[in-house]
Amino acid sequence: MDLTSYFKGILVYSWRMKRVIQDSATFENFRKPDVVYVDKTAYLHRLVSDPEQGRFFFIARPRRFGKSLMISTLEAIFKGRKELFEGLALSKMDYDWATYPVIRLSFAMIDVSTVEIAQRDICGKLADSLHAAGYAYDSESGPGQNLRRAILQLHEQTGKQVVVLIDEYDAPVGEAFDDVKKAEAIRSFLANIYGQIKENEDFIRFAMLTGVTRFTNLSVFSKLNNMVDLTLNPVFATMLGYTEEELLANFSEHLHAHAQVMNLSDEAYLEKLRAWYDGYRFSALNEARVYNPIAIAKTLTAMAPFFSSTWVATGRPTIIAKFAKRNGMTLRSFENSRSVVLSEMASCTLDTVEETELLYQTGYLTIDEVIQGEEVTLRVPNEEVRRDFDTFLLKITFGDNDAKQMLDRVRDALRLGHFNDLFAQIKALFATVYYSPTETSEEKIEEASYLRTLHVLLSALPAPYKTTVQANAAGKRADLVLEAAYGTFIFELKRSDNGTAQEAIAQIRANHYAEPYLASDRPVHLLGLVFDKDSHLLVDALAEPYTA
Repeated sequence: MDLTSYFKGILVYSWRMKRVIQDSATFENFRKPDVVYVDKTAYLHRLVSDPEQGRFFFIARPRRFGKSLMISTLEAIFKGRKELFEGLALSKMDYDWATYPVIRLSFAMIDVSTVEIAQRDICGKLADSLHAAGYAYDSESGPGQNLRRAILQLHEQTGKQVVVLIDEYDAPVGEAFDDVKKAEAIRSFLANIYGQIKENEDFIRFAMLTGVTRFTNLSVFSKLNNMVDLTLNPVFATMLGYTEEELLANFSEHLHAHAQVMNLSDEAYLEKLRAWYDGYRFSALNEARVYNPIAIAKTLTAMAPFFSSTWVATGRPTIIAKFAKRNGMTLRSFENSRSVVLSEMASCTLDTVEETELLYQTGYLTIDEVIQGEEVTLRVPNEEVRRDFDTFLLKITFGDNDAKQMLDRVRDALRLGHFNDLFAQIKALFATVYYSPTETSEEKIEEASYLRTLHVLLSALPAPYKTTVQANAAGKRADLVLEAAYGTFIFELKRSDNGTAQEAIAQIRANHYAEPYLASDRPVHLLGLVFDKDSHLLVDALAEPYTA
């Protein structure tokens, strides 16, 4: 890489530009003069300014999408901290800045080793939050009673209604998702707490709950029938996350500096950034897509000479691993997901949740196209998520150590040109996928699963590898192209009743699949793979260097 460009970008970033905060969920920290803050307060004004439109709200979004920062911002609004909003949209709108007592809860990081420990931690979190609001927790009474008394006491003391803000409302249930009985017990315990919002609604000015999943059998949804669910609402589709317009308006200097580090034009850089971190769509009625905010923060802070995992590096949603442990997951690509009804994807129950529902709610799938009404297709939102999820699927299939060893061997084989070693790993992959103890049936195997399964393997390679399925070349499409710093690898796949490996390579040449990659000084390799139509195993493989 160009070290001059790298150090120039780092120096520009360090000396001239505002800081990008990665991990703070406190609104006050974002309002310091040297920190970038993307103004979302116009959305919040719609929520807080007119109680007649609704007072109780819920929104589900994938983890690390700014939900906690939104809760902190709402807390600052209702505590009347007008000075923090100077220059923001809310300060220019009609709002009375009245102060209210605020109860702010977060149920993240609950220990669910046992139901009893989970209940203890939940009570501890509640006690701390009520103490911060000015109420002394009574350990002789249950958590629901304490919340009820706190609401009544704060109302009596101030003469005002109370604001209740609950972040990560579903986290304890998600942590116990691999044990339905335990999760149900924790759900029942939380139900008594959430039910107090309904029971005491006359004393509540505003309530907001956030989470990753929408469990329909949590009492907050069944009892609080006037709660407004913003999850699929087109007006609030971009309230969390960054639109591209917001990205360019707030981070233009940072983006330019990083483009210099990567030795790319601003246009080429933005195209790659979009492919890696953009793509989340949260409403069928609003086509806008957003970038993951933590991905942008970590990328623009690191200023690395390549894109890599950022959001996923902060930790995969626990509920995904718990679901896989409980239900299993199929090693397959989710690039072309079947059509689904969006409202069914946006909620689930503890005992009947489906794989696609959970992947959508946790951000591993997002809305692709609207077919009609609420019927949509889903897709993986971006390259970062695709790589992480493919790695996860490999680990489920082979175990952590074996999956890592397989990826290491694939990477070494590609780098050294040891294609027989590469073919051995592909053979092992397909043998396990189709004939492992947990995958003896073909019911879960889709058409074109050869390509999709191979794509899972290769796209799990770490950055800066780039894998493209159905890569366009001279008006035709190569099955799969893998680009690395030391070479480009073009794969053509066939079934045993449709050709040989040599014929697959001849097809690559005849259709000029290599042409888009010849301008680079990297060598190009052509690989033909043939899979048996009955056993689905790799039975013929050949690799040749491209020659003009």
